[in-house]
Amino acid sequence: MTNSGRGFHTGLLLSLAMVLSLLCEPVLAIAAWQSDSTRSAINIGLTGHTGFIIPHSREIRDISGSNPWGIEADVSLHFTNERAWQYLQGYPRLGAALAYYNFDNPDILGNAIPCSCM
Repeated sequence: MTNSGRGFHTGLLLSLAMVLSLLCEPVLAIAAWQSDSTRSAINIGLTGHTGFIIPHSREIRDISGSNPWGIEADVSLHFTNERAWQYLQGYPRLGAALAYYNFDNPDILGNAIPCSCM
């Protein structure tokens, strides 16, 4: 793929990630229909990330033109009952997140696919 094709492909993916992020940034909370909050809320999130590399030393000047980007999806249960508050003095979340990060320089920086539990 030529550099212009690669740039177009990266720009298209970045644009898609940003649009999805703007549409889904306010995390969708599907709360239970009970007024006493005894059931947990299900939280579904989709977030876009973008950034840049600051050339703070001579060793990384070659990669300072990179513009990393990523997309992250998460699902969690948010416990909002009195028992959770009494036990932890807060309302905990239990869930998982999966993300993909493209560091815009695959030969040197590579890519990342992290998975985390919360």
